Amino acid sequence: MVCQTALAIEARWLGHFQAAYQTMLPGLSTFRDIQEQEGSIVLKLFLGELCLEQGALYQAEELYQAVLREAKAGSNDQARSLIGMAQLAYEHNQLALAQQQAQQALAISTTINDRLLQVQATLILARVVAALCMRPEAIKMLQARLVHLDPAQFPQQYREVLLWQMRFELTSGDAASVQRWLESPQEDPGLPSVSRLQHEREALLRARWLLHSSAAPDVVPLLTRWQEEAASNGRLRSTLEIGLLLSIAYYQLKQPQEARKQFCEIIQLAHTEQYLRLFLDEREVVTTLLSAQLTATREKALLTYICSILQAFDTRQKRPGAPASDPASLLASLSPQERQTSQLTF
Repeated sequence: MVCQTALAIEARWLGHFQAAYQTMLPGLSTFRDIQEQEGSIVLKLFLGELCLEQGALYQAEELYQAVLREAKAGSNDQARSLIGMAQLAYEHNQLALAQQQAQQALAISTTINDRLLQVQATLILARVVAALCMRPEAIKMLQARLVHLDPAQFPQQYREVLLWQMRFELTSGDAASVQRWLESPQEDPGLPSVSRLQHEREALLRARWLLHSSAAPDVVPLLTRWQEEAASNGRLRSTLEIGLLLSIAYYQLKQPQEARKQFCEIIQLAHTEQYLRLFLDEREVVTTLLSAQLTATREKALLTYICSILQAFDTRQKRPGAPASDPASLLASLSPQERQTSQLTF
């Protein structure tokens, strides 16, 4: 089991999520046979995180729910499962639920002094704030968290927080800050590297910056390589996001057939997991692609799905910045030091 775990962790780090999942899946039966609950909980969390990264949202939910039933209250395991559930709620645009679960996870991780879990919970809370059209506040939340992260000790988490800060900066129109970050050296030979998924996310940020800069011709070769890698390694969530950005690139290039082709494939795949934020987090051009797909779709289930995404866009436009619950509670999630650093105002 030790050798399998080491192989699975390495496979996950390299972005081979499907291989990692298949390596560890037999362990569930092993732990059940020997009635080892603690090992079973840890394995379910690992498999749940892999399912989430792969894009199998409902499968991940089953695993996280099982952990919530079995884990001790106030434990690291409970916090990790709550973070996973918050990510799932976010993907389905259940912002109030995502906020509640992330706040619970942050409270637990603060009590047990788990800094890495605090980072993950803060990232979800910041995404919720940004989704509520309060991006400056989301940026300040991440800046407050960066103060407590040593890039030499936690390079993966540090770059992940910076990545989301830059994405919110770009959405807010500050392309110059994003350009400076993209042009700065990201790898320090003297420090540990980051995961393949992090490299992919940084490439997608570059693609978004290129689209923002009307440089769509450079986006296609950049993303095509990542799309092939994601598909071959079973990274559904990545495949969807890359395909969506390629659709936008082809739309900018005035190649409607390629844009429709990419977008049709994305809708077919995303429908099974009922993704919403995947589309809502992109620019309004997505509504044009959705409307075109709506007229070309005959399958009832897909029509209903496309209409639900368009309705979510419409709701967002009618109620810009309307919080799912009192936004002051998001501020309450931070420590006194972080509140002082971020200087959030609601």
